[in-house]
Formats: sequence, C-alpha cells, structure tokens
Amino acid sequence: MNTLAEQGLDDKTLVMFTSDNGPWWEGSSAGLCGRKNLPFDGGYHVPFVARWPGVIPPGMTSEAPSMNFDLFTTSLSAAGIPLPDDRIFDGVDLLPILKGKSDTTPHEVLYFYKGRNLMAVRKDNWKYYRRHNSDNGAYPFFPQGPFLFNLSTDPYESYPRFKYQVQQ
Repeated sequence: MNTLAEQGLDDKTLVMFTSDNGPWWEGSSAGLCGRKNLPFDGGYHVPFVARWPGVIPPGMTSEAPSMNFDLFTTSLSAAGIPLPDDRIFDGVDLLPILKGKSDTTPHEVLYFYKGRNLMAVRKDNWKYYRRHNSDNGAYPFFPQGPFLFNLSTDPYESYPRFKYQVQQ
C-alpha cells in the first residue's frame, strides 16, 4: 500500500486480499463445521478484503457467497476489459457487490469440489452434500451423508434436514 501511495496509484488501484481455503488443523474456522479439504463451510469460508477508494464504500460488508475464480472476471471488469469470447468462464463479476449495489450472489448455484469429485452444491441458503468419506482421521473410510442443510437457520451445518441412513 505504501508503494502504491508513493507511485500515486493508491486511489486508482483495486486491492484484493483473500485466502484459498479455510484453516488446516490449527487455526479458527469461526465455529463453522469443517476445515481445509472438507466440503463443509469451514473449509471454504475465507476472509475477503477489497479496497478501491471512490468505488468501494468504506466499511461496506457483504455476506453474498462467491468463489475465488470470480476474482479473474471481477479484475477484468474493473479494468474495463471484456471477457474473451473463445471459452466459458465460471467466475462472475463481483463489482456490483463490492460497490454496494447488490448483496445477492450473482451465482445461481455454487459447486464444491475435492479434486475432481463433486462434494456439495449450494443454491441460495440450501447446501446439499453427496455421500462422502468421513472427515475424522481415525475413520477415513466410513462414508457419511448425504446431507441437506438450510444455512439460513443452521449456518454451522450441525443439523441436517435429512440424513441418509445405512441399512444393516
């Protein structure tokens, strides 16, 4: 930030700071279920701070869900550069949210993967988890789920609306 100020660019530059995943075994997930490499929100919910004087209102906050791949699309939009039309982009432009003009995610659905495996899908406040191996290191081969959570009433993903029962 000091270098941007020295160059006279601090008021003309969009600065974004974030992380790629939630905490590993140490660190806080702020009470959310899960950690890095797990499909629960504790593994995906990360801080995001953006600064762009004159564009982003100071102190503005939003709870609208987004994904890190939105940063590419948002950066192009901020620079006034259109998306290339020779491919499909999963990311969406977050500038309406950053400018305080919207508090709703521009994503219709969010998909959560572990490697190439689809683990969960979120639409609005509903999050569905496929059947997957346990996150308990002592029992890594015991599958759990599927689960469905209403994140508006259960943000900690503690009480599934339904839970698959294995028949013995």
